Amino acid sequence: MRPGSGRAALYLRETVRRYAKPVVVADDLAMLNGRTSGVVTLPHHLDWSGAADYNLDSAGRIVDLYRTVLIEATKATDLHEFLDQATLFPTACPAPQA
Repeated sequence: MRPGSGRAALYLRETVRRYAKPVVVADDLAMLNGRTSGVVTLPHHLDWSGAADYNLDSAGRIVDLYRTVLIEATKATDLHEFLDQATLFPTACPAPQA
């Protein structure tokens, strides 16, 4: 029997296929109006580690906050409240010129 075959492997493959974490997408990028400075405390459903305070004035903490929100968000309002369009997409998606 080759590695990765048999009942256990089949069960693992089927289990992985049956469950996928839902993807949360912002309704509109213009709705991403989160703070970009000061201390932000994420609610427990987003940061359950016990270190939910993010000082955005400290280098790198905004990246930690964004990573946590993008991974743990359960609804679009989580993204709207804690992410900022200009910070998330500073050069990749410049705002259209009027």
